[in-house]
Amino acid sequence: MPYNNYMNVPVKAAVFKSLRENRNYDISTLSQSSGLEETSLVGYDTQDSTIELATLEKIAKVYKKRWTIFLLQAPEVLKKHGNDNRSRHNKKEVLDVDLLNALDTAEYILETSAELGGNASKEIPQVNIDIAINPDGYAQRLREAMKVDDKKLHSQTDDFGALRFWKDVLTDYGLYISEMGWETESVRAFSIIKKDRTIVVLSTKENPQPRTFSLFHELCHVLMKQEGICDLHEGADDIEALCNRFAAGFLMPETSFRTLATEIGIKKNVMPSDDQLKSLRKFFGTSRLATYRRLYTLGYITKPQYESVQNDYSDSSKLPDKKSGKKSQGGDYYRNMLSSNGKRFTVEAFNAYSNGAIGTRTLSRILNVSVDNLQKFRERVDKSGISSA
Repeated sequence: MPYNNYMNVPVKAAVFKSLRENRNYDISTLSQSSGLEETSLVGYDTQDSTIELATLEKIAKVYKKRWTIFLLQAPEVLKKHGNDNRSRHNKKEVLDVDLLNALDTAEYILETSAELGGNASKEIPQVNIDIAINPDGYAQRLREAMKVDDKKLHSQTDDFGALRFWKDVLTDYGLYISEMGWETESVRAFSIIKKDRTIVVLSTKENPQPRTFSLFHELCHVLMKQEGICDLHEGADDIEALCNRFAAGFLMPETSFRTLATEIGIKKNVMPSDDQLKSLRKFFGTSRLATYRRLYTLGYITKPQYESVQNDYSDSSKLPDKKSGKKSQGGDYYRNMLSSNGKRFTVEAFNAYSNGAIGTRTLSRILNVSVDNLQKFRERVDKSGISSA
């Protein structure tokens, strides 16, 4: 029999409490967020109860989940999604609801892709260099093997265009790439590996240039078979520093970088002028901090000089707040859904539908797009330039 808002649903106290604690809500905060009385929440937390569906829906809305999550028969156990690669200080920041849901969604994409039978087209080329010892050399050799179309890259008219270019390159090599939003500032990106499928998820809170850098930072983790969440913070002896070096080496090849640096008059041990830095960033499509990092690793600036600009990262990495009057990436429903699902997964889902493997409602559920909007969404996917996966 279907549920309605006036029906009572049996909920185990252990389940209720695990759902609350896993999302880092105390009773007081949950009360404020849901508009429910603390005394009622304490009761649900301590003894099995029958709870009105409307009440469960209010709490589920806070958790950004369907109310049916309360039907679990045992306490919820969060999946471990790889390593927490954040610095010791950043690990103190708890993961917010949106990030927890993003981790679940990413895993769902990989699991569903396997069920749909999607196939990776090309494999990422193998490079006969130990990436852990020589990330720069590995990045250079890999870029050469991928035969990156530099002319097309440099024809992009804005930073989002460059980001889309790189996403398409890696998507063509079988990587699932998604962009989602969350509030946990210490997590810039994460990756999940499931057998022969890998997904990289970038934060929509980031500007496109740092987002591009995060994409290749995560690619390094993937190549090393080390999934997890990342802050890109560099410690004394840290995997994050190694992956940053790989990303900088891939996006700013040494020969091209040195050639341009010479042309614009950059000298060793002298901080570049604003115009010089702007020239480097425009040519390579990289963030301010990433460009300074490359200047450091190639010997143009000293470690103290590089460290002097690291603290400025937070000033330029995030997208401007809408209240500032500047434009952000939001607003286009179909573009946002394509970014969230990722091109590869979206096309696999539509292919399965076209082949008769799944129906309209299943397609709608898989892509989280209403049935009424599927046709327009398909048209947007076709315009994206990927017709098969």
